[in-house]
Amino acid sequence: MRLDGMRLTLPPDAPSAVTYRLGWYEPELRRWFQAHLRPAMTFVDGGVFAGYCKVQAAALVGPDGRVWAFEPDPVTRPYLERNARQYDLHQVEVVPFAIGERVGELSLVDGGRERGRLGQDAGAARRVRVTWLDAWFQDRGWPAVQVVKPDLETGELLALHGMRELIRRNLGIRVVLEVLPGQDPSASREKVMELAATCREIGLGTGAVVELGAVPVPVERVPPPSSGSLFNVVSSE
Repeated sequence: MRLDGMRLTLPPDAPSAVTYRLGWYEPELRRWFQAHLRPAMTFVDGGVFAGYCKVQAAALVGPDGRVWAFEPDPVTRPYLERNARQYDLHQVEVVPFAIGERVGELSLVDGGRERGRLGQDAGAARRVRVTWLDAWFQDRGWPAVQVVKPDLETGELLALHGMRELIRRNLGIRVVLEVLPGQDPSASREKVMELAATCREIGLGTGAVVELGAVPVPVERVPPPSSGSLFNVVSSE
């Protein structure tokens, strides 16, 4: 699959392969990356899958930047590593951990290709290691971080709780959250309000929906996505 001048290898059964190939995959988010990621920045990507966002981010931050790519799925991670190797992306570090709110292990619940999520099922076939970003970056001396994208299929709240200190230490940090629609409008609104409350609690008071022009508003005024769509919400101070 070729995208933005780069050829990426994807799992053969990846549902998003067609949208990648046609250039339809989240074009507004691609433009947001191009507008906000600069050389020498640090980008943190959680739930990376085969590495589309990682490869784009690596090209934008350049060899003096850093990309931390967290992907716990042992089936998907080889594709991510292969895509990093083929472009000699030394600024990318692939991390075989999920992002949560504590160090430990959780089950990787199969929600279908590209839709795996963390759960508590101790008998699940796949157990994965979990870390939290505050512990991860404390162990590395608190390097500056500019953008975090925890694409975790409903696990974003746990990740947010696990990055309080990272946010406090990085003035102007931006956190990109994927918001999927609920089963009905009230469920969608409830999820957005829960995310908004958590963002404000940890110091992120401004939201902007990438797909709606990225106009800044208080996080509690971010609208829910409609059925059949998703939003990427950038939350910042």
